[in-house]
Amino acid sequence: MSLSQVLRHPALWKASEHTKVRAAVSTGYQRLDHHLHDGGWPKGALTEILLPHHGVGELRLLTPLLKTYSQKSGFILFINPPLIPYVDALNSQGIVCHQLLLLHTSSTQDAVWAAQQALTSGSCSVVMIWSDDPLAVLSLRKLSLAATQGSNWAFLLRPQSYVSSPSMASLRLTLTPLKNGCSQIHILKQPGGWSDQRFSLKLLTEQQYWTSAPGSQWPVPECNKRQTVTASYKQYEAPLSESDHLPQTELSTH
Repeated sequence: MSLSQVLRHPALWKASEHTKVRAAVSTGYQRLDHHLHDGGWPKGALTEILLPHHGVGELRLLTPLLKTYSQKSGFILFINPPLIPYVDALNSQGIVCHQLLLLHTSSTQDAVWAAQQALTSGSCSVVMIWSDDPLAVLSLRKLSLAATQGSNWAFLLRPQSYVSSPSMASLRLTLTPLKNGCSQIHILKQPGGWSDQRFSLKLLTEQQYWTSAPGSQWPVPECNKRQTVTASYKQYEAPLSESDHLPQTELSTH
């Protein structure tokens, strides 16, 4: 192979060129898109997101993508999420939950196998895998190749303790919570672009309303329960039958 052929290889990154390496879809965050060489989440690639612990905004980071593709024909598969997804919260973000599949496996090996099948089946547009266990380079390569073959999006969510471990993921980044609903993104590796970029995103805007006060100290609006019950009955056009009335004890304000 000649030098000119080597230089034309798509896997070779040249700093003097700014052409996109592969197709991508916007992350939904303009600042993140700006720092990603392809302008969004790379399609047909494995993206690895490293977390200090679960629940730091990783789902919010992917919400725009999940919202878009939950409204299309392909399924979204969650493999071994650490917590059961809250359907009402997902719906409030515009994610269509009947397109969401949830899978729990008994081993990491089974999780990798299931992800491979889902990525190459043509039935899933997005596959997310959570794993706290070490993954062999071969397993990561299988996931990367499956995403490329299926031309879809694969996300691997792991602890930040694996930040120095070798990985076949095309895009690697860390997500670290800051104050006031902000999170720091650190791009460790990306196809065709600069690594070691750090910047912040405001992911959890509602955090300003969070409080550490116990529930007994939360303000509770006062209302007249008896008046509320009476008003609800007045909405009926026809008189209630005797069997329709609630027992007196259930109407009591005490």
